[in-house]
Amino acid sequence: MSQHIGSLLHRVRADQSGAAAIIVAASIFGLVGVGALAFDLSYLFYAQRVLQASADAAAAAGAQDIGSGGTPIATATSYSAVSSNKNAQPNLTVTMASGYPLLKCFASTGVTCSTNHTPATSANGIQVRQQAAIPLLFGRVFGMSSVQISATSTASAKGGIPHPLDVMVIVDTTGSMNGGDSSCSVPGITNPTRLDCALYGVRALLSGLWPCAQGLSSCGAAPAVDQAGLIVFPPLTNAGQTQYEYDCLTNPHPVTAPYLGVSSNTNASTPSGATLRFSATPAFNTGTLALVTDTTHPSVIPAGTYVQSVTSNTAILSQSVTGLGVASGDKIVVAPLYQIIGLVDDYRISDTAALNTVSNLVKAARGGTTGCTQGIDAQGGFGTFYADAITAAQTALTTSGRANAKKVIILLSDGDASASSNNMPAGEANNQCHEAITAAQAAAAAGTWVYSIAYGASTSSSGSCATDSPRISACSTMQQIASDPTKFFSDTVGGTSTCTSAANSISALNQIFQSIGTSLTTTRLMPDSTT
Repeated sequence: MSQHIGSLLHRVRADQSGAAAIIVAASIFGLVGVGALAFDLSYLFYAQRVLQASADAAAAAGAQDIGSGGTPIATATSYSAVSSNKNAQPNLTVTMASGYPLLKCFASTGVTCSTNHTPATSANGIQVRQQAAIPLLFGRVFGMSSVQISATSTASAKGGIPHPLDVMVIVDTTGSMNGGDSSCSVPGITNPTRLDCALYGVRALLSGLWPCAQGLSSCGAAPAVDQAGLIVFPPLTNAGQTQYEYDCLTNPHPVTAPYLGVSSNTNASTPSGATLRFSATPAFNTGTLALVTDTTHPSVIPAGTYVQSVTSNTAILSQSVTGLGVASGDKIVVAPLYQIIGLVDDYRISDTAALNTVSNLVKAARGGTTGCTQGIDAQGGFGTFYADAITAAQTALTTSGRANAKKVIILLSDGDASASSNNMPAGEANNQCHEAITAAQAAAAAGTWVYSIAYGASTSSSGSCATDSPRISACSTMQQIASDPTKFFSDTVGGTSTCTSAANSISALNQIFQSIGTSLTTTRLMPDSTT
């Protein structure tokens, strides 16, 4: 009996036919475990990326509202991955860490801390921290049902060093700008006019632009970052209006147009050089410098050319003619002067300095100065017409702007274009508001950002834009002039107008200009360790 049992045990020990099954079973268990572990790790990496991306989006969105009258904490929350918000994930339960989003005032970003938002906490940045519990599959075997992950993102407000900008500001200087604005406060002026308020806004804009790179104690010969210029309407049309420019004692500006539409026809060609020839003394020989253009062949006299001197039958231009030159019989026309200051970068001597009081641009923006004519004035005597001012601004940006700079036009007006035909170029007396919209749309189509500021604009189509058919309100005109709704602002002038902006609730002119200045830059993500 024992012999049979021994033989059986020997055969069992020698039989290995089931060993492979055992090994395979064990291997399958191991492979399943590794697969489950890989799934857990992959899902953790995915969840972390989603959490970080939504935190970045929330921080960037919240930073947009800092200093611009918005609600950065509420906005950041709305762009988070927390349930019911814009970046919520169906299979990921996310919560905002306690105390976040958190407004921050960083010392190293180059952006001024502001309280122009809700809550009115001094800030130039915002930090978002999200967290989520991620369920595990294989981890349960080891007693780990979930892993807590978090993501932090920090963003700086707009207003840091932007890409280069070429900015032309257009200011309404019609007679209505001599009226008061009870809702406006300008330091140093007891009863500011609407023009005082507008120029205070221009100064606020210049204070926010970057004349040169960050960190320089003086710009010196450093390349400009932002350039700015100034255009007014109605244009200067005679030598007596030089007082409306910007200098207390003299008028250093080299161009003053005698009067609109005066012309003379050449009697000889000018294929090169700068001497125009006439059969008699040109009609624009008034003893002052005059902007001129060749309306027969518009491209041959460079934009911004003026007459330096006139003899009995010749006129010497400030620039030589181009291309085939001026032909005999060409019509040379005096142009009205819209551009008061061309693109300059001397408005501040460094990115941290105050406004440079010797800059002609700053002088022009110093309205309300007592005892002299420094600062542009509202000359009156003309109705509002600004389509050509927009075109002049775009022309200046095209001919004098830099190839690598973003082109910007900022127009401030009540929008009611209704000038008398006696003061209008031929063919432009009708549909003056629609002409302005067309000019702005042409500039936008060329890539220029066009901002409009409606200053007390009427919402009545029967009470404004009287030359237009179909009628359009001044408010609607200014809305359509802006490149997009985010670039339309409105100041209601003490509540006398119901023209408002759906995208921008700010109504004080200096804050509007500040907001435009910051909108020209973008928010940027920063290291979370920024102090």
